[in-house]
Amino acid sequence: MGTRRSAIDFISALRRREIVVCMVDNISGDGAIAPCKFFGRPACLPAGYLSAAIRDDIPLIVAGTTYSSGRYTHWISPPIITKEFHEQSRLHDSANRVAQLIEKRVRAHPGSWNAWSSVKVKWEICAALHQ
Repeated sequence: MGTRRSAIDFISALRRREIVVCMVDNISGDGAIAPCKFFGRPACLPAGYLSAAIRDDIPLIVAGTTYSSGRYTHWISPPIITKEFHEQSRLHDSANRVAQLIEKRVRAHPGSWNAWSSVKVKWEICAALHQ
């Protein structure tokens, strides 16, 4: 989540039931991670926003923008309701669901996604953790 101040602001906004926007795949060097599958390979997402959604029963919504034929198209996923997952696997299941939604969009519009280098990092982090 970045700095301590940004984490406090993040949690405060959630408690006020405000919308909080996060980079769903931006892993900081010292942040907790949630394992998931991405393009069929073990990967990981940052756990902070997922843990907050689970703890405070807040729906997760994945959104993005694609560019094709000179036009930008914005998309928003249906809400991910984390309490619908089994309690023991909520973090893992939530991370997998977010990754599936991103993967679906990337497969549909691979040229519009500019985070291929971050996927490599996620795969490497996950591989290192499982050695």
